Amino acid sequence: GKERWRTERAGAKHSYATPTIWAPAGGEPEVIVSGSFQTTGYSLARGEKLWWVEGNGWQSKCAPVVAGKRCFVNAYSGSIGEMGYPTLALAFEEALVQHDDDGNERIGKDEYGDAQLHTLWFLFDLDEDGLLDQEEWEFGQAANDKKGGFFALDLGQRGAQAPEKLAWTFDGTRGLSGFTTPLVVGNTLFMIDDGGLLTSLDVSTGKLVRQERVGQPDDFFASPVAGDGKIYLVGQKGILSVVSAEPEWKELASHALESEEEFWATPSLSARAVFVRGTEALYCFEKQD
Repeated sequence: GKERWRTERAGAKHSYATPTIWAPAGGEPEVIVSGSFQTTGYSLARGEKLWWVEGNGWQSKCAPVVAGKRCFVNAYSGSIGEMGYPTLALAFEEALVQHDDDGNERIGKDEYGDAQLHTLWFLFDLDEDGLLDQEEWEFGQAANDKKGGFFALDLGQRGAQAPEKLAWTFDGTRGLSGFTTPLVVGNTLFMIDDGGLLTSLDVSTGKLVRQERVGQPDDFFASPVAGDGKIYLVGQKGILSVVSAEPEWKELASHALESEEEFWATPSLSARAVFVRGTEALYCFEKQD
């Protein structure tokens, strides 16, 4: 349990994505982390920052996916405005003039009279002192301006990676999730968005192959998994869907669990069984002889 190394990530204000390990043949293993505004590769042995690329959204939840020497990153995060909340529109200096009643060059929650925005104050109040300084205020503005997207990059580079060095980027945000991690099967990448829109892309070019809603209406927070030539998905309300793991995928089955619990966890596969965890119980579905 002894700490081997520690590397500060000052810009990673809201990062929830699980890191991914890339171990190239004959090369140095890396830890790839998707964080606020940036995806970064670190030395697994030393913690040294090896490369980085800007373009992530303000809040990262989806793990990077590695296939061969290419990394796929869903770096999208919906903006504060898209969530239906007011935004911090004023420049910080202007905000001080209007709201800094006590003259401490910070803006307190009680000084900023928007009750709706108060519910999100903790997202911007990075040091949890109840006040927003200039850095925190500008982070709050970036949470509305920088939504990120989906991109692929070839690994093995060093230093800052310019956008033109990316292998490809996915146009627009339709089909992108702020929660689920994509899945690569062969030469096809699959991703399910929050509302059940399943998208398949060509991993070489990023070209859209198919994009349709799958299963019965549901919200999705669990990531897709693959096995036996199929992709398994579970929605929040317990709707299980199975599609073929091919570029022009086809829906094979859809089944609603008779339960009022919610399903947030990614399914797990073992041998011929599929395990699905709800908030109250664990379910196993197994192919019979």
